[in-house]
Amino acid sequence: MVNVDVVATDARGTIIRGLNRDDFRLIVDGKEVAVEYFSAVEAPSQDRSVSSAGSEAAAAAENLPLLIIDYDARFSRPGEARSAFDGLRDKLDDLLASTRAIMIARQGMSLVIEQGFTRDRELLDAALGRLSEMKVPNRSSADRQFLMGRLERAVDPALAGLSEEDEGVIDLALTLLNEIRTESEQERSAQRTAVAQLESLIASVSGLPGRKAVLYLGPGIQPQPAEALYRLWWSKFYSVAQALNIVSIESEMGLDIATVEVTGLLAKANAGQVAFYGHDPRGVRVQSSVDFESVAASEFAERDVQAAQQWVLSLARGSGGAGRVNSADLEGLIDEMNDGFRNYYSLGFTPAEGFPDKGKVRVKLANHEGRVRYFDRYVTRPGARELEELTLAALLTEMAVNPMDIQVEMEEPQRQPDGTYLVPLLVKIPIASLTLVPEGNRHVGRLSVVVQAQSAGGEISEPAEGLVPVALDNESLLSSLGGMAGYRLRMRVSDGEQKIAIGVRDEIAHRDSALRMVIRAGRDS
Repeated sequence: MVNVDVVATDARGTIIRGLNRDDFRLIVDGKEVAVEYFSAVEAPSQDRSVSSAGSEAAAAAENLPLLIIDYDARFSRPGEARSAFDGLRDKLDDLLASTRAIMIARQGMSLVIEQGFTRDRELLDAALGRLSEMKVPNRSSADRQFLMGRLERAVDPALAGLSEEDEGVIDLALTLLNEIRTESEQERSAQRTAVAQLESLIASVSGLPGRKAVLYLGPGIQPQPAEALYRLWWSKFYSVAQALNIVSIESEMGLDIATVEVTGLLAKANAGQVAFYGHDPRGVRVQSSVDFESVAASEFAERDVQAAQQWVLSLARGSGGAGRVNSADLEGLIDEMNDGFRNYYSLGFTPAEGFPDKGKVRVKLANHEGRVRYFDRYVTRPGARELEELTLAALLTEMAVNPMDIQVEMEEPQRQPDGTYLVPLLVKIPIASLTLVPEGNRHVGRLSVVVQAQSAGGEISEPAEGLVPVALDNESLLSSLGGMAGYRLRMRVSDGEQKIAIGVRDEIAHRDSALRMVIRAGRDS
């Protein structure tokens, strides 16, 4: 079964309640399919007070999502995002009333979890306060601005009456172009890092049950890094471009620039039930003579900003979320998020025989005027992939999901000649939590085990997987129900502290559990 969560609103953005199965049309890869499963989640109107926000009832509500507030600190100026963080702190009670828990992350040179999932308002407020006061080094932005200034001050050869064959003009044009190429490559590298961090963020929560949402606060991804610099260069040096074997500025950008596609991120987000909500914390962006010396530079830079903001909107809309850019109305976006968190429709369908494991989804309102938000791709995942994701989520977010009540005991580490340690671990699963089926004179079960580790430096190992058969004689079945099934494994780790997560799947019941623990090997153990 593939579930598509749909938020329906009228033209003013007000939630439409009371719809039923027949009010929706579901199109998968261009073909209309039957809505086999339908449910409407409609939260009663309530006063989102501090007491309701902190209540255990709200925390335990299965239909509410987990929320990740993700601050992308690239290219931020001091104070630009402060009003956004202040607005978030004012809205914390509302957000806590509409979510199961909240995590706060920060993107930059690396992905940092400022605050793990919690419902503690004081911890969240403190994390947002730290971000609000943080001064992010912005060397790349300064270099870009300096280069933009040099381009603005460069003399236009055509207007100055200089020959296009003048060696000084050609040398200057080539020097500036090479600096733009370097800046472009640096921007592209930073953007690849940003996309990889978003992928890691999605992966870290995809395995957790239920809906997830990311409130992305950042400038977005510029499809053509340094485009404003390239176009300003062309406006000055187009007359000597032929001497440098440049036919057009588009061809020059095409030599170095790979367009960052949002498709891969959307596929991962849709598969993990992760919706994006986007906001540019820089607020309203009006370029002026304060920023630039020429109208052309201002216009080119503004196009850069708009292209990056469009990337934010595409990610939000494609994942069933919403976005607001070139706007200071973060509170309005949060209200829109909260309404969608608490009021939505779930449409389920089973991919027919021969359907691919991923495809395009469209949802239409059949009998009403209005708008719908939903993820526009579906991806089915095998059970092994789901267990890997749950194990990774336990490792990175500390939100272990352990309905089988698995336990792990660490035995004495064994030092190896290369300085590493083999750590024996005993994984214990209560027999009463397993599904065993009769097979001759015994009952049998089948478990999958996944193990993953993270070093003190943050490096994450590839998941190690294994299959574990379980068998009990019929005569001893009843007397064994209070006991444990055990599975021994050994992990090779370096000296010091390691975080490990172990996931177990009951392959008969399709039931998963995972837990995280910290182990120490070596002198400090």
